[in-house]
Amino acid sequence: MATGLSNLANVEFELGRYSEAKAHQERALAIYEKARGPDHPQLAYPLHNLVDLALAEGRAEDAVALAERALKLHVTGGSSADELGEAEFYLARAPSEAGQSQQAVAAAERACEQSRGVDAEALAEVEAWLATHR
Repeated sequence: MATGLSNLANVEFELGRYSEAKAHQERALAIYEKARGPDHPQLAYPLHNLVDLALAEGRAEDAVALAERALKLHVTGGSSADELGEAEFYLARAPSEAGQSQQAVAAAERACEQSRGVDAEALAEVEAWLATHR
């Protein structure tokens, strides 16, 4: 059920229906938390979706908190380098929107290091972002 809600939320997000997407994504997260516990690394994925929603709605401070939680779950859960790179890039984009440019650039640089040699497409995306935010 949680996966279906998360998928529905992603479609709603793409359609610009942010309030519905947020409600469904938060419900999916709650189901995942109940099933897996609050510290399971797979909770990072619905959190990433909530970061995107918060940024789209102009709630940069909320996005930072969500991105920080997602990154912590990846770090403590022993996620792969590409997953850590993705989480760091979420953490870069959120503070950038919140006016915390130094924190954003530092997170993006860590995302580059995590992605280097692992995910060329992600690395290119992060490097392009860095080129416009340094």
